[in-house]
Order: sequence, then structure tokens, then C-alpha cells
Amino acid sequence: MAYFASPKEDQDLHQKVNSDVHFDLINIRLLSAATTLLISLCWIAGLLIRMGSSNMVLSTAFWILAIWSVLCLAFLTELGISTTVDKFSDDKQYYLRSVALFIRCPQLTLTCVVLWIINAILLIKQPVIGVLVMPGLIMAISSNLYKKLADHQLLPD
Repeated sequence: MAYFASPKEDQDLHQKVNSDVHFDLINIRLLSAATTLLISLCWIAGLLIRMGSSNMVLSTAFWILAIWSVLCLAFLTELGISTTVDKFSDDKQYYLRSVALFIRCPQLTLTCVVLWIINAILLIKQPVIGVLVMPGLIMAISSNLYKKLADHQLLPD
């Protein structure tokens, strides 16, 4: 993400190869664990529905978990962009900036949501593409869109 979010003149191959950003924000591990739990519960509900024990409660639970999982992943994507691009002195500012992007910048939020849904579909149909290609593609597209929105001054203050 750091590679795609940085300006063209600052991009180098070392940054692209080592683009794994470790967040040192407060409560980021809790947020990641909650998102992982949502995704796991969604997959379990999907497998139970697939195995033949389909009822209305299980189907409703699956869709609620799927929607919240995608929204959490979109928020984490925008938090990653905010952490990479913005330089704040307080962790709270990163979260507030991400919430502002999530709510007041629907172009970026909807793009992230659609890309995560495509990734979920690819995980089912083509797991290799869904695991190896799509996360990098999601970060590249969302970072590129963020830069374009910043160039046209369409980002919230």
C-alpha cells in the first residue's frame, strides 16, 4: 500500500517488495480480530447453508455477517490509506480521518466495498486469484483513487 500511495518520484522497487505495513495504532489488533471473527462466522454460516441445513435465521445471519464483514474490510482499507498517506501525531486522528473518509467520501468507500465483494466471489470461484492477486489490486486501485480524489480536491477536510 505504501508503494501505491506514495508519489511517482518516491516509488522504488524495495518499497514495493516490502510493502507490508505493520500498523502500530492503538486497538488495531482488536479491530482486525473482530473483522476476522466476522469473516469466519460468515464462512461458517455459508457452509452450514450449503450443507443443507438452510433456514431463515441462518440465511439472515449469513447476509448480516457478510455485509458487516465487507464494511469492516472497507474501513480497514481506508484506515490503511490514511495511515500511509497522512502524518498525524495522535492515533485518534487516523481513526477520525478514516471515519471521515468512510462516511463523507462515498466514491472511495463504494469502490472498496465492490472490490472486496469481487474478492469474496473470486475466493469461491478462483481461490488463487482471490488470495494472491486481489488484495494487492484492491490496495492499488483504492490508493490510486485516493490520489485522484486528492488531486481534484474532492476529499473531506
